[in-house]
Amino acid sequence: MRKLMYGAAIAAVSMMAFGSGAYAESGFPTKPIKYIIAFPPGGGSDTNSRILIPFLEKHLGPKAEIIPQNVKGAGGKVGWNALAAAKPDGYTLGMLNLEIMVVSTIDSKVRYKVDSFDMVGNINYDPTVIGVPTGSKYQTLKDIVTAAKANPGKVTVGIPTIGGAIGLLLFEGMAGVEFNIVLFGGGGPTRNALLGSHVPSIAMSMGALTRFKDKIHMLGQMAQNRQPHGPWVPTFKEQGYDLSMGVHRSVGGPAGIPKTVLAKLRSAMAKASADPDFKAAMKKRKLPIGYVDGPGLEKLKNDGHKAFSKIWAKKQWSVKKKKK
Repeated sequence: MRKLMYGAAIAAVSMMAFGSGAYAESGFPTKPIKYIIAFPPGGGSDTNSRILIPFLEKHLGPKAEIIPQNVKGAGGKVGWNALAAAKPDGYTLGMLNLEIMVVSTIDSKVRYKVDSFDMVGNINYDPTVIGVPTGSKYQTLKDIVTAAKANPGKVTVGIPTIGGAIGLLLFEGMAGVEFNIVLFGGGGPTRNALLGSHVPSIAMSMGALTRFKDKIHMLGQMAQNRQPHGPWVPTFKEQGYDLSMGVHRSVGGPAGIPKTVLAKLRSAMAKASADPDFKAAMKKRKLPIGYVDGPGLEKLKNDGHKAFSKIWAKKQWSVKKKKK
């Protein structure tokens, strides 16, 4: 009995001194957390992430420190490759634009798969819009459709990523038109291309354009109902096209995060999303909050993969991509 008790005491001391997995997890986080933003500064992923991070730190505890890093390239794929390849210990997180990431596993050769990530929580959902300069000759969807029918493949539409343009490409089929699609690799560069008169129209998330409503006129939002952060923008459905498409901006990490750590991250995400100061910060930037918990995102991720795979089999949109 004395030997057993002695052995148990030694084991307990060893756990405390050297740290077992369970012991180390219980104190999470004990060092800075790297947070990968897979797009350039200025776009929706970057803006939403930088608003969220202080509140995620707050609800993870007093020792929490999250360091954002823009790892841009290939429409998010460079950053997501890095995220998927990171050690699954909870110390590397990132923004996963869910629909774009899912599509990239279908239409591209990437090192990650749809199940390469553990989902923490969703910060917002943003419908895709088509935007033009306020003085554009296109003031409605009918205007741009008429122009595209008269000039097949000549009406240029800039996009952040090919995955993020699913709605635009579906709209092509519904309207019976073909656009000249120009890829810019991020929301900020795409919006700047429009503001700089480099392209006559763009298709991207509404939240990234609402602050520029005096300079950018949005022809329509791909949603069943007008969203609170853009109530002045008519839906595609109102204009004869029953089309809903957008992006879930979600926080995730590499697959295999210990359950206790993942649970703590998900709890902090839920609390951050409900934090009154976070809500005020998002409202100030005219960004909608659309919280979805981790399990809910896992379902969206898997359902989206099935649905987009069927669309890909019929359309194979990437062959129409035209790089700038």
